[in-house]
Amino acid sequence: MERRPRSAQKRRQHAAPSDDDSASDNGDSDVEWTLDSGHSSVRSSESSSQFETQSAQGEEGSATEASCALAPPLGQTQFDSWESFHAYLNAYMAQTYQSFRIRTNNKVQERNRKIKKQNDTAPLIPQEWIWYNKTLVCTHAGRYKTRGKGKRPRQEVRSTECCAQINACVRVVNGSTHDPVFALCVTTAKLQHNYPLTLSNYEQYSSVRTALAPSMVETVDVLRKAGSMSSKLKELHLQSNEVRSSCREYVFSGL
Repeated sequence: MERRPRSAQKRRQHAAPSDDDSASDNGDSDVEWTLDSGHSSVRSSESSSQFETQSAQGEEGSATEASCALAPPLGQTQFDSWESFHAYLNAYMAQTYQSFRIRTNNKVQERNRKIKKQNDTAPLIPQEWIWYNKTLVCTHAGRYKTRGKGKRPRQEVRSTECCAQINACVRVVNGSTHDPVFALCVTTAKLQHNYPLTLSNYEQYSSVRTALAPSMVETVDVLRKAGSMSSKLKELHLQSNEVRSSCREYVFSGL
């Protein structure tokens, strides 16, 4: 077969720039401007989102400040023993939905040793008290320390830097220098919390959630002495919690 010769292609001559070319140039500039505007819109959206986040954090901070609660004052500040103090404090915490824990304590033996070492004129505390003073802080005291390496903060933590605190110590309240009368006195009671004092929050504490009623303790003691298995005791505890929750729901539904 014979090959046909190809016709030479003619080169196009570039004409002078016309209005169409300028329009196309403008079109290209429009495209570039659109992309730039898109980037600027992304930046503006990022800045707006940052502003919304900051405003949300500000609202959350204001909400946290608004959620501060002041508990009612203690009705009794002087006690005859540490047992009576803790009994009253437990009843007070249950009524006001607070939870305090012992942070520090000092024994009477250490206090008397310091008095003798310093040649102080203060009378020695009887050994029957065992404890000289105790510092109780809120269960939400302290600052949360992150153990992980992730960037996402934990949403719910127990430690919220609550400053509520109760200090109690044994001191002379009456009598003479040779025959002093000692009593347990509450010296400090800071009862302002940085979280709402509600029943739902109070029931979530492990000390409250796992607490047994005195009647339940007696029943468990009898069953344990009779040789009951731990599974039976756990089942009895779960049944008591179900009865308690059903009674609470019935009371609130009646209201």
